[in-house]
Amino acid sequence: MCNFNEINKAGAVAIAETAALIPSLETLQLDGNCLGEEGQELVMTTLEAAGRTAIISGFDEDEGTEDEDEEEEEVEEEEVEADGSTQSKVTPKEFIESPTQEAMAGLSRSEWLEFAEGELSAIPDVSEIADRALYLCMRMSSPLNTVHRADTKQKICSLCDDTLKLLASHNPSDSVLCNSVLVNIGLIKSENKKFRVASEDLTGPLTLIQHIVKQDYVSKSSRKVLHSYLTKSEKKLEKYFQVKFQLLQTLFSLQ
Repeated sequence: MCNFNEINKAGAVAIAETAALIPSLETLQLDGNCLGEEGQELVMTTLEAAGRTAIISGFDEDEGTEDEDEEEEEVEEEEVEADGSTQSKVTPKEFIESPTQEAMAGLSRSEWLEFAEGELSAIPDVSEIADRALYLCMRMSSPLNTVHRADTKQKICSLCDDTLKLLASHNPSDSVLCNSVLVNIGLIKSENKKFRVASEDLTGPLTLIQHIVKQDYVSKSSRKVLHSYLTKSEKKLEKYFQVKFQLLQTLFSLQ
């Protein structure tokens, strides 16, 4: 187990090379380290070359590299300088229309809860309620397409949990929940012909779904269904190899 040891990119690759040579090793855990996107890709490439990708459990809570942190700080400084002020308050409706990292920073949890509850309570059909709840969550995940700040991800996950707990109060069946997840990432078609997926880039949605499936409001049977369907749909998600692989690993570990 190599979790939360501040392992950097070079160290993780070295560990992967060694792990690949140990036939008896079933799981390699590298959560909470400092690999960054490039480091994670190098680890996956190393294991893939040895035919041992199945042993990695994912890279949850990766802290990124110092270079990535510096780049994010520079971007933030430039944005503050350009605006001449810090982030202003954003309404939930404004955020849904333009779900950026900056808008997320100005979003109030209490206002989001009131907004989400109003959105869901106005819909009479539970399957449509589920579609709307998942749409809001997938739309909310858009900043995760490009941003990997821990505080941004934590706030997105927290507001998503609030939204899906509201959905749970409407008692959706497992099949309704699974269908809504798959509809909102474009893997199955919605019965509503006007429906459009929340984000063309599925990096953020798949990242958020990895968090969602770990929560108590998702049943074990739902996880099995999602794992089975996502495995069969690998070609459709081919361009999202890393985040798809992490999601499948998470689903498999929870069965």
